[in-house]
Amino acid sequence: MTTLSIPTAPRRSRPDDRPDDLPTLDSLDEVVQTQRAHEEVFLRVSPGPWADLRGGGRDPESGYLLPGIPARPLRPEAWWAGAPDTWVARQLAHHSYRMCAGRLPWLL
Repeated sequence: MTTLSIPTAPRRSRPDDRPDDLPTLDSLDEVVQTQRAHEEVFLRVSPGPWADLRGGGRDPESGYLLPGIPARPLRPEAWWAGAPDTWVARQLAHHSYRMCAGRLPWLL
């Protein structure tokens, strides 16, 4: 499985002065446990949290700069009748096409 990094609040003031100790999740179970432990967890696929701080996100159709960054919720929707871990697995699989060289999944 692709490794997911959970960015923590930067301990340094400059975005390019990235800490090297980001926690890493190695299994679906760890991602599900993280989702259950926090009120809101979102999946983002990009070059990383510090790159997003510098560049933000753009709408793919218009090219307009978006306020904030696009991310997908990992909390199951109210209508979801399946298991929460299935929802999380679906979100990871559904957005895996965005994962390529230089673009990694991370949680916020």
